[in-house]
Amino acid sequence: MKKIIIVFICLLFCVSGFSQSQIDVRLGFTASFLGGDYNHQTLRAGGLGGITGDIHLGDGVWYLRSGLLYCTKGGIQDISEYGYKQSFCMNYLELPFQVALKFGSKNRKRFCAAYGIFWGYGLAGKMSCNNSDLTTNLFGDEQGDFYKFDVGEHFDFGVNCNRVYIGLSFSQGHKNILRYTEASSTARTRSLSLNLAITLKKFD
Repeated sequence: MKKIIIVFICLLFCVSGFSQSQIDVRLGFTASFLGGDYNHQTLRAGGLGGITGDIHLGDGVWYLRSGLLYCTKGGIQDISEYGYKQSFCMNYLELPFQVALKFGSKNRKRFCAAYGIFWGYGLAGKMSCNNSDLTTNLFGDEQGDFYKFDVGEHFDFGVNCNRVYIGLSFSQGHKNILRYTEASSTARTRSLSLNLAITLKKFD
């Protein structure tokens, strides 16, 4: 986790050295589930928040986007034939790296499409069941069901009007975070989010 924070701080200094770059504060809502062998799932609602920066690449419309985000992921597994539901809730600190394309009026409305990768570190995670008071620590150092580290790809599309950005994004983890795979089972994070970003600082 320390490495993620150090990289983020270095990126903030980099943003200030490029013209037409900016720093944003980002908030949003997430709907997530676990991909892989976790069937009969419904979406779990959550949230995200953090700071992102766009570094302008040359004189064109391309940008490098990164930042530090706190987000909630997980899912709800509904096994109705057995009469129980399992709820998975994981809190991640994520470091994204994206290439963004911005097109449209520079002074008014601009559309933005971005694609890239992310690294995630699980801060806390638990699994609970509706027919039991017991909860499971998903990110235990040696006995947890899930690995703390995650990596995957991230898609983003939205519109920027002056200093306000509204967008939709989808992220999917490629790492099998399930620690115990005796039966070749898999679990991968999936998340859809609605984002609102406000520009804190622009560098001309």
